[in-house]
Amino acid sequence: MQNFFKGLGIGLLCLLFFVAGVIFNVQFLKTKDDKLILQRQIEVSNKLSPSTFKAILNLNASEILSQKSVLENEDKASISQTFKELLERAQKDKICVGGAYSIEPTFLYKEGLQIPKGQRLNASFECEFSKDKLEIYNAFINDVDKILQNNTLIRMSIPALQASFAKEELDKNQEVLYNEALKKALTYEKYYSTNLQKRCALQALNLNANTGLRPYAIKSAEVGNDNFGASLPLVKEEEQSLRVNLTFVCE
Repeated sequence: MQNFFKGLGIGLLCLLFFVAGVIFNVQFLKTKDDKLILQRQIEVSNKLSPSTFKAILNLNASEILSQKSVLENEDKASISQTFKELLERAQKDKICVGGAYSIEPTFLYKEGLQIPKGQRLNASFECEFSKDKLEIYNAFINDVDKILQNNTLIRMSIPALQASFAKEELDKNQEVLYNEALKKALTYEKYYSTNLQKRCALQALNLNANTGLRPYAIKSAEVGNDNFGASLPLVKEEEQSLRVNLTFVCE
């Protein structure tokens, strides 16, 4: 008799656990079935106008230097003095950096023999400035030209100006796009909540790596007849975009 009641108690206990498990599973599955996960991609963009300009001023051997098979000491001293003056001039405005130079001999090869031909000179100044400093840049290249007029061994080539965007400018605009993306995401959060009659919440906001500025065309710099006078290239507003992957959970 005691065993009967003991078995009956164990049976009732098992039944109780079974019923509780069924209720738990039903409630759990109901919650899981009611949950809706939505994913979508959005894009925000705005326009920027390039405000920074770059140029690389190249200095090379003149025809005279390129035909000098032997570089005399006075030639070396002359080149050294010229670059000293160029560096001092560049230091004045601080819109151009560089000025280190190298000189290498060039050779002709005839019947297996290496014959000295001349000298190769390489040097450059990298210039970067805002559009309101164009006159300062023009004054610099004109002064460089005047300095080189006293040295027949070095020549200068005038580069085209290239429009670009300052890093600070891009970073600032990127923050604006982040905020716009978040506002747009919260708008969709309200939209889904209203239309699905559920409580929808933004769960994840992931930036797409494929973002940035779209390419743009520019016009080369123009050079005057008497003095070097670069003109700003023709530029247009460019679009910076940001793609974002959104995940919403609606319950």
